[in-house]
Amino acid sequence: MKKNIFLYLSIFCFTIVNSQIDLNRCNVKQKQSFTVNNIQFTDSLFIQQSYTISTLYVSRNDGSGKITTINGSPLGIKYALVNDAQSYIAIVDYNNSFKIIDYPLNTIVKEIQINAATITSAVWYKDVLIFGLKNGIIQLHSIKDKSVRSYKIHEAAIVKLKTYNSNILSISHDNYLKEISINQEGKVINEVYLSKIPTALAINPTNNKIAIGTFEGDILILDSKKFNIEKEFKIHKNLITKIKFFDELRLITSSFDKKIKILNIESFNTKTLFSSKDYVMNFDFNTKKLIYSVRDGELVFLNLECNDNKGLLNLFSTFK
Repeated sequence: MKKNIFLYLSIFCFTIVNSQIDLNRCNVKQKQSFTVNNIQFTDSLFIQQSYTISTLYVSRNDGSGKITTINGSPLGIKYALVNDAQSYIAIVDYNNSFKIIDYPLNTIVKEIQINAATITSAVWYKDVLIFGLKNGIIQLHSIKDKSVRSYKIHEAAIVKLKTYNSNILSISHDNYLKEISINQEGKVINEVYLSKIPTALAINPTNNKIAIGTFEGDILILDSKKFNIEKEFKIHKNLITKIKFFDELRLITSSFDKKIKILNIESFNTKTLFSSKDYVMNFDFNTKKLIYSVRDGELVFLNLECNDNKGLLNLFSTFK
């Protein structure tokens, strides 16, 4: 297998401008006039920011059915996220407002302007939308009872939030990873100081592993039960923008060093999957599809079920 086996993908990609990507094609390269921060595969949906920074396209993740268009504020959509039941889509705009939309009815359930501080992260827990703010506060907005709870958790901006079981994991510019109980009124039940500035967060509940990406390009692996740092890898040369577990052993990572890589957390081995001309800002994948975005507005999509791309899926699951 040649070292640059995946470079051919950039040559044979079908190019589309300002529309939702056709998930039935094998390879698509799309150029937008802005950095596409919102791309996501959920259990049943595909979400893509397209046409303008204020427009979101939602469709089934198998490429079938109609496309629903959701519009944000003229300043643009900062975050878009779907709850586990796939029944609500939350849109956070750059004007620091948010709205929760009933999907597929496309009706607004809740809309609020946040004035306390800038929203810097967001995540769902059941029917509760959770925000991390620039002032270190976590806010919980319930759809069911319309309640809002606020807890001061960090001394600096919250970078990323994740939920598992009934707890929240939070990383911040104060260099702390904290575990917060949702059911115990925001009680911090675990915390660990990180020697490096955290920028990305992922968790694999199956093997109790937490992965943290850093400003310096390192990956930290922690045990979610013991809450201690077990391993540290130097994987990138610049800030890590996203990390996501493929399975219990393998992580996919992206960075300002313009690369997407795979890491085996047991062997310490890494391999570059894609190289770009600009910062890689985001990516997502499921067992059949992969997409990533670049700062200059480029989007690249690969259908892993196509014969030309099956080698990539095999690499994900076998890389040692």
